[in-house]
Parts: sequence; C-alpha cells; structure tokens
Amino acid sequence: ETGNIAYNIPGAYVFEGQLDRQALELSFSSLIDRHEILRTVFREDEHGEVRQFILPSMDFRVYYLDLRGNKDHLPFLLKQDHSVSFYLENGPLMRATLYQLQDNKWVFSFVMHHIISDGWSIGVLISDLLHVYNSAVKQEDITLPSLRIQYKDYAHWQQQQLSGKIQE
Repeated sequence: ETGNIAYNIPGAYVFEGQLDRQALELSFSSLIDRHEILRTVFREDEHGEVRQFILPSMDFRVYYLDLRGNKDHLPFLLKQDHSVSFYLENGPLMRATLYQLQDNKWVFSFVMHHIISDGWSIGVLISDLLHVYNSAVKQEDITLPSLRIQYKDYAHWQQQQLSGKIQE
C-alpha cells in the first residue's frame, strides 16, 4: 500500500563531536551500492502484478539543516520527517536528514519504508554505515565482508516457509 505512513520506520541519533558531511554522503552511496534493497522500487509489471524492481543506481542525498539558534524547531521537523509517506514505484524508500544543533552536536534523522527493512535489518544498515563512515574519515580502504544474501533472498525463503505451512 503506497502513500501510507503506517509503514514508516523512523529513527534518530544524536552525534557529538566533529562530523564529516562529505564522508557521510560517501557512506550512504557505498551502503546503497552494497544493499540492493536500498535501490528497490515496486511497480506493476505487464500483467498488472506488483513486482520488485532493483535499480542499477539510486539518486539519494542526505538533507542538511542548520538549527543552531533554532533548536526549538527540531521536534516539529522530526515529526514532519517521519510522517511523510513513500511512493513505492518511485523510490528511494528511505530518507535521511542531518540537523546541526551546535558546532559539535548533530541529530541524524532517518525513515525507511517497512517493505525494505525491519528492526533487525536497520541494525545491519546502521552498523555498515558507521563502519564505512569511520573508514572514510580515516581515509582507509572500506573493508566489509561480502554479503552472503540480500534482503530479497531472505524474503523469498520466508515466503517458501509460509507456503510449506499453508500446504500442510
């Protein structure tokens, strides 16, 4: 169901210290290249059935807003971030905004559509993002282990498990 905020999975983190916005953008690009679910949209095929389509690339940016001196706006802005719906056929099915509260204090807000993530997978994505970010800041090679499976592989296995139980 497109356009329904009930499927939004929001989150926010507070960062303190120096933040390299360029490294954060690079980290997201790397994450999107690594996890095909982040490049996924859902459209009707030629038979009118909704199917998953993995795009070769995804135009994504982390929005930035300087709230130094206007911190009182943050709760409203977070609520607004988290309550905008996604359109499954267009993508991306995630958003991220970085709010600067002080010279060395930031709030990172994100929201993802549940069709591409769950609580466990968000933990994996955040872990990968932080690893890539720290490597980029230190100007080290990005070394993440190869993914054994993609999210679609897990979803396919889950559907097989459900089909088997229904047939029994």
